[in-house]
Order: sequence, then C-alpha cells, then structure tokens
Amino acid sequence: MTPPLIEDRLRAHFADAAARQPLGEPDPARIVAAAHARVVTPRRRRVRVLVAGAVAAACILAVVAVVITDDGNDKVDMSRPGPRTETTERRLPSTTTPSTPTPTSVPVGTTAVAPSTGATLVVSRDGVLGSWDGTGWVRSDPADRPAVQGGEQYQVARLGQPVTSATGSGPLPWNCGVEDSFRVDAGLGDHSDTDPAPVAVSGVADVQPRPVVVVDPSDPSTGSYRDDAVGVLAGLGIQDPDPPVVQVVRADLDGDGSEEVLVRVERLADPGMLRLEQGDYSVVFLRHRVAGQVRIQVVAEGVAQGEPDQLPFMLAHAVGAVADLNGDGRMEVVLASRYYEGGGVHAYEVQGDTLTEVLSLECGV
Repeated sequence: MTPPLIEDRLRAHFADAAARQPLGEPDPARIVAAAHARVVTPRRRRVRVLVAGAVAAACILAVVAVVITDDGNDKVDMSRPGPRTETTERRLPSTTTPSTPTPTSVPVGTTAVAPSTGATLVVSRDGVLGSWDGTGWVRSDPADRPAVQGGEQYQVARLGQPVTSATGSGPLPWNCGVEDSFRVDAGLGDHSDTDPAPVAVSGVADVQPRPVVVVDPSDPSTGSYRDDAVGVLAGLGIQDPDPPVVQVVRADLDGDGSEEVLVRVERLADPGMLRLEQGDYSVVFLRHRVAGQVRIQVVAEGVAQGEPDQLPFMLAHAVGAVADLNGDGRMEVVLASRYYEGGGVHAYEVQGDTLTEVLSLECGV
C-alpha cells in the first residue's frame, strides 16, 4: 500500500485541528496589537543592539589605538577626510613678510560687517580687485561672485582727497566683458579721466598711515623728473627731449622715512579714443633712493612701436590710488590702464627695492 503524500497528511492534520478548535469571530484590536508587537518592538530592539554594538566597536578601536600609539613608532589616523571643495580663486602668494604680524586667515565678507583684522577685500569700480586672506594675496575674477552680503564697511582712497568711509552693497550684476560678471558698489562713483582708479578697502582701519601728496606737474620741482623721463623713454626706444610730465605722486610707501615718487609721462595724439599715432607713449615709473643712489623702475608702459595700421590703438596708464590694502602698514600703488574698449586696475606691492604686481582686474572686450 502506498503511504499518503506529505501534503495529504498536513491537510488531514489541520482539518482535524480546526474541527476540534473553532477559530470564532476575528478580534481587530487583538490583530493590531499583535502586528504592533511583531513590527515595532523588534525595530526598537534592533536599534538598541546596533547602538550597543557601535559602543563596543568604539571601545575596541580605542584599545587598539592606545596599544599602537604606545609603541612610539607606528600611529594610525582614524579620522575621515572632509568633503573636497573646489574654488575658482586664483592665489598669488606674497613673497615678503608684512611689517606687522597678521593673524590666521578669516573668510572675507561672510558677515554683514567688515572682515576681521588680517583679512581684507579690495574693490574697484569694475569689480572686486582681490583680497588679502591673512597670509597672502588672492586674485579675483569678474565672473566670481563676491563673498559679501552687503553692509560691509569700506575705507575709500582717492588721489588728492581725504580718506572717506562707505557702506558696500551685496553682489551686483555687471557687464565687464565677461558674461554673468559681478561688482560691489562701495561708493566709488562713475569712471572719469580725472579720477581714474579709486579703491575701497574693507578690514583695514587706516588705509593711508602716511601722507600721499599729489604734486602739480607744472611745479618747478618736477624738472628733475622730466630729466629722468628722458632717460626712461630712451630705454624704451623713444627719443623725446621734452616729455610731458602729467602726474607726480609722492609717498613713503614702506614707512622707512624716505619718500618714493611715482611719475607719469604721456604724449597722446588722441587721448579720448586712444587711436595710435607714431611716437605716442604713456609710461609710469617709480623714482626712489636706495643706499643713497637714485633708482628708477618702469612700472607700466604703453608705447607706439610699429606702424599705426598694425597697432591702431594705444594702452594708457595712470596712478589711481595709494593705500594700504592688507593692513601691514605699507602702502600699495594702484594703477589704472585703459584702451579703446576697456581697461584694467592693477595693484603693486613694495617687494625689496621694486614694485611687484599682486592684484589685477581686466574689464573690456
């Protein structure tokens, strides 16, 4: 006789049990309570088990770290690296040590007040020129959104005028020859040839710790500067026995007790449109004394070399401002450059016996 299949035996078993133990009507409350006991309670228990396991694992790792560190030779770094961030900032490290110590770097413009001492922001009419982050110069770009909220306080430096204060705006859309560029309104006004490049600086209490004197170019004392200019131009391939001195600015830039002199000589056939004529030039040079000897450095130059049809437009330069841009007690020189459809602003720092560009911003097509 063939034994019954396992399925038939199970059916018979449960049919007999059902006949002897009737189920009766279902109890909804009891069903919900049972479901809650099956779902919620195990979940809480699982959390407690995981927490207990994590604590136990941490204790084991701590013991391992102590054992390894006590060896004195091998150490294990259990820290996890933070998330990587990308920045569009372009950094030019300073090659000199500030005359006054600066604290650790502080983010620029992250609050509605001026940045802390050691961090500065330098603003021009055409956008953020750059900053000092407490350890070095940080160049800016017109397409970078300035890290300001609005309400930051600035010191404004203009040639021939006292330093003034201004409250800055937040980032403003601006057409600087770059799509989606930005600027900050810090009370610098509109462009003008007589006021080429004022700057606004946040984070520096005294942007002009020493006098900045604008000398009338027609003053007889500028005669020696004209003689210097003859030699400077000859070195650039231009013979002009009587170059026009159009700008003279004197200031003790580095605080050593001796004044530096910035001289601009310029001959332009078309100063408005800057259309090129042979023999045109626009040159700014630094004159100062080092160990009793006169030293001259050409800081910026625009010289007409070649045929006019090859170089149809000139690049002209001017001294825009002299101010301490990073709070180290030394003053930087800000120059403005312009051409037919644009221009730029450039900041130079005293490094040794020379001026070296540390910040710049170009704006135009």
